[in-house]
Amino acid sequence: MGYKVIVVDDKPLIRKSIVQTMDWGLLNCEIAGEADNGCDAKKLIVDKRPDIIITDIKMPGMDGLTLTQQIKPYLPYSKTIVITGYEDFTFAQRAVKLGVFDFIVKPVKNADLFAAVQSAILQIAGDKLQFQEQQKYIQEKNRRLLTHYLQGVVADESERAWHDNMSQAAPFKGGCLAVVAKQRQQAECREPVYDQFVQRLDSLIQRDSFEIMHTIINGNLIVVLFMKEAGSFKHAKSWLTGLAHELSRILTEPEELSLSIAVSSVYKSANLMRLAYQEASVLMDSSFFYSCGEMVVISPERLTRDTDDPGSEHASIVMSLDRFKLSLESAPPDQAESLADRLLEEITVYSAGNPVIAKSLMAEACLSSLKSYIDSTGDYNGLAATLDQAFKQISGSNDLDQSKLHLKQFIRIVKSKMEEQSSYSLLVKSIVSYIQQHYVTTTLHDIADRFSVSAGHISRILKKETGENFVDLLAKARIEASKKLLKSPNYTIVQISEMVGYKEYAYFYQVFKKLEGISPKEYKNN
Repeated sequence: MGYKVIVVDDKPLIRKSIVQTMDWGLLNCEIAGEADNGCDAKKLIVDKRPDIIITDIKMPGMDGLTLTQQIKPYLPYSKTIVITGYEDFTFAQRAVKLGVFDFIVKPVKNADLFAAVQSAILQIAGDKLQFQEQQKYIQEKNRRLLTHYLQGVVADESERAWHDNMSQAAPFKGGCLAVVAKQRQQAECREPVYDQFVQRLDSLIQRDSFEIMHTIINGNLIVVLFMKEAGSFKHAKSWLTGLAHELSRILTEPEELSLSIAVSSVYKSANLMRLAYQEASVLMDSSFFYSCGEMVVISPERLTRDTDDPGSEHASIVMSLDRFKLSLESAPPDQAESLADRLLEEITVYSAGNPVIAKSLMAEACLSSLKSYIDSTGDYNGLAATLDQAFKQISGSNDLDQSKLHLKQFIRIVKSKMEEQSSYSLLVKSIVSYIQQHYVTTTLHDIADRFSVSAGHISRILKKETGENFVDLLAKARIEASKKLLKSPNYTIVQISEMVGYKEYAYFYQVFKKLEGISPKEYKNN
């Protein structure tokens, strides 16, 4: 693909000479357009997006330097070559400040212009290569950050600021949703197919309203879409429904990508992306889909699940899940089981004997319980491992009654943890939360400095209210994080021990085995 050139000069003879007497083919260039003034040139440049702009300095209306200044935001990597006279030294000084690539002194000689364009091409090629490398680095970094955030892991302290920023939903004012895609046919190299899918998805979204981040976890493509601004939640739901249908159409075209996809609900805050990811993963694992040829996609009925029709079955079961979430947070501990029984009765009626739907709704009930716990405690990580275990137990059981028991057990654990933390003082809640977020490098003295109390006082109140000392709480936070990392094939056990804050592998091994009853290697293999 050649380089595009635009020539701007108010003198027709000079423009004609540049356009017609230069051997542009030898330079692998093509003339994309001409203009005789800066105003027309700006419109042409924005439309054609040239690589090289050759412009006179002095022109009526808008001079060449003002043109250079105004197009820079649109084309940061293009090169501008300015045609000037000896008396234009003041303009030349200004041009240097604006980043003009080169000057050609009048009268224009083809050899000089040829050399300037050739140098510009070499610079453009180098800039593009550097830009591609930078983009590749940024994409890899963002993938790693997103992977760790979704897994609830902070690999090192340098990631903490990014995690904190995302947790506060700072970059995106609206909500988020997650898409999980899995290749239906086993293949050694999934990334080309996943890249094609992301490109097609990117072409569908409204870039002024949404932003995309994506990564690969356990062989599945994970895409998170963020709404940049807070807007109509009903509009977002409607847009999501349309997106699912478009994905269905794309993936069943003749060149279909042989993927199965699951789409989460829309969550009102970007800091809930982890829950969106967990929901989409559960939907993928439990196959709560409708079929479209060989394509499977989440049912549109679930996408519009908070419909305004209170009499619909879908609205009924969703309202039941919402009521359960709100009731669990405020109910006394002895009422948690009766709440679970009531919800399970409604799930049984709604699923009408279909075990796949029943298990999917039980998984939704687990997510509702977790949301209730998060709203009550502000703790996003404390029950992540327990939730994973509940999902596996519910989906893996051959007996629905057994799945119900697993759900009730998870609800009991959630309610117990909520009650446990509700009895903590505000200071202890803050300290426990800080340990869970900064387990990699934090020390007792760091916490004492942060909360302006003595290390001894912190040790006493932690022991009194939680029954555990600082070292125990720190160890639990680190081991929980390591368990998530051990599920990934990307890290060795020694690397993981360092990532969660242990400088000596032997000590990590000792603490892990004490808390989990098995070695890190046994946990990873199982």
